[in-house]
Amino acid sequence: MRRIPTVYCSSVQLCCTAEVIDSPQVELDMLRNRIRRIEPDSELADPSVRSHRLREIRALRLTTSEVTSEVAGECKFGGNVDEAPHGSSQPAAGPE
Repeated sequence: MRRIPTVYCSSVQLCCTAEVIDSPQVELDMLRNRIRRIEPDSELADPSVRSHRLREIRALRLTTSEVTSEVAGECKFGGNVDEAPHGSSQPAAGPE
C-alpha cells in the first residue's frame, strides 16, 4: 500500500480595533478569566499575588470587525486518492 500524505493548509486574517488596557484591576480580571478558561481545574495562585509584575504586561482588548479565511496551496484531503500524486504518472493507490 502506498501512503498519500494529507496536508491541511489554511489562514485566517482578523481586522480589528485594539484598545490598550491601562488599568491594573482590569488586567487582573482579564488574567483571572484567561486562567479560568484555559486551566479551569488548576490550583494556580490568583494573579494579584504578583500584581507588582503587571507593569511588565500589556493587555489589549481586540474588537473584531471582519474575519477572512482561505485554504492556501495545493491540499490533498483524506479520501481524495483517485488522481495520480503530483508529478507522478502512476495512479494513486486507494486505501487497502
